[in-house]
Amino acid sequence: MLDAFTTIGIGVITVYPIWRTLTRVGIYPPIALLTFLGFPGLLIAATVLAFGRWPNVEEDAP
Repeated sequence: MLDAFTTIGIGVITVYPIWRTLTRVGIYPPIALLTFLGFPGLLIAATVLAFGRWPNVEEDAP
């Protein structure tokens, strides 16, 4: 039972900053809700952020 509360707690703490980051770069923000799945969800959200196209950022900045 404690593991469930820990996962939810970490999810709540990490959702807001990831949501804001995804919003600023123009990626679908509800992807941040994947962090409630624990490390795999955080890994998926980070992968989308790292390798996805950022519509709100100028093309190929040096």
